Amino acid sequence: MKAQNFFFQTFFFALCFSFPALSQNLNDKDSILIYTQQLLDGIATSDKSAWNNYPDDSFIITSENGSVKTKQEFVKALPEPPSFMKVKETISKPVFRVYENTIVFSYTANLLVEIYGQQRLNEICQTDTWLKTNNGWKLIATEALDKPNAPSTQKISQNIINAVIGEYDLSKAYGFKIFEKGGKLYRQRIGGKEEELKCESDYVFFPEGNLLLKIIFVHDENGNVTQLISRRAGSDIIFPKII
Repeated sequence: MKAQNFFFQTFFFALCFSFPALSQNLNDKDSILIYTQQLLDGIATSDKSAWNNYPDDSFIITSENGSVKTKQEFVKALPEPPSFMKVKETISKPVFRVYENTIVFSYTANLLVEIYGQQRLNEICQTDTWLKTNNGWKLIATEALDKPNAPSTQKISQNIINAVIGEYDLSKAYGFKIFEKGGKLYRQRIGGKEEELKCESDYVFFPEGNLLLKIIFVHDENGNVTQLISRRAGSDIIFPKII
């Protein structure tokens, strides 16, 4: 069924691109889908024509790193992929919210990059706002955020477990207990529930289900663990080891 849906969607887009007159009979949602795919294709190939056409001059785009760029800034910085890199970006999970002269379009942009036979797929959660003007639909704002995926994990050695278990407190009201259960490592906040810690590398972990948070254990020159760092987006809260 998924293969059939993909075939018909591809066939539909191909018809519209091959016979522009058909696009005149499209509903607004179909038009936005086509325009958005053209914009994604432009990113993949560094073709700026759709980006010069569809975004309004007032357009802004907010990226995951917190930057906000204008249309002119974004188009100017649109990179051209190197010859050894193949890039393809497609739409999935489309959700529309339609108002009188505005459409909010939320979707997942599946970014597939192939480099020397290796492929990497990233899902980008994107929300676009389109405004109907005298010149047709214009894109006025975009927000794009990468969907985090769980990194590869490794088995925790018993030596590391022995080194990191203990209590890390900022006060009697706020701190964490790190403990072993069934060969796995857990943390439990004072008054909170226990969470399994997944091992990304020897002293770097993340709580199961919380991919944006890193738990880092710091040791001194003698190899003794002295701190637990709770790191999110490069910002830290440091818990000294009490026991």
